[in-house]
Amino acid sequence: MSGNSGNSGNAGNTGTAGLLGPGGGIASPDRVELPFIAERTPDRDRRDVRGLLIPRDRWRDQHWSPEWRAWIALSKIPPATLAALQAITVADWRARDEAAELADLAILAEDERADALDEIVAQDRQYANFMAEFVILLGISPGSHPRMVTLLHLAALLGVLVVMRLKERPAEGVPPRPRPSHRMPALKPPVEVPGHASYPSGHATQATLMALIAAEALPAAEREAWRPLLLTLAYRIARNREIAGLHYASDSEAGREAAGRIFGALREMPGFEAMLEEARREWSRSDGTL
Repeated sequence: MSGNSGNSGNAGNTGTAGLLGPGGGIASPDRVELPFIAERTPDRDRRDVRGLLIPRDRWRDQHWSPEWRAWIALSKIPPATLAALQAITVADWRARDEAAELADLAILAEDERADALDEIVAQDRQYANFMAEFVILLGISPGSHPRMVTLLHLAALLGVLVVMRLKERPAEGVPPRPRPSHRMPALKPPVEVPGHASYPSGHATQATLMALIAAEALPAAEREAWRPLLLTLAYRIARNREIAGLHYASDSEAGREAAGRIFGALREMPGFEAMLEEARREWSRSDGTL
């Protein structure tokens, strides 16, 4: 069944995710013997290009990449919002039927993993890898919709900020949860098992928060049409982690629950509505395209 894993090479197509990172531009190759800096202009004056200076004497707003803009927004979150985020808890995972959940994961590994493997690999590790799925679904880019992409980054950063605390202590007196493969080694996840506790799922938390924020950052006339699509994508990303044997279904449920509570705290945060409005304006161009 796992013979199809060779198809995971297609995961390289998610190079789109590289555009979502911290870079200040797109890199291109240069020549060794004649680098561009050594060129001369093709006109009669034959000037050195190194002397052609652009009259930019200040840092411009568009030079911020969305990822770093999100870090700046994170650094400005007021104490009241931080306190609300710190107060978030999730249910006790020990109340779930672990044996039944493990049995379900075994079935998923046998029946669905080969088909889902490309997505599992593509969405693994850095959050930008699955954030790219939202960018592609929405048909945007960091250049066309920098404020929306900034909000997606912010969702990911807030998600990991909250979820890592919950993984250590989901609620008062609740211990960290072992990974499914720690209990059932035969699950053999096809990607590296993260070195932190299983509950709640970080992918589920971050992806669901991305979906909630992205939907709210859309124009009102489009919002309800997009919301189910975005939430379905978030659900699929989380379920792929279950198919991979990395998370229980209840990990994903708790992640979605945490995302809803994070979103609620953000809605009460001064300035958050202004951030959403800035993103909405990106969708209101004169050509009317979404």
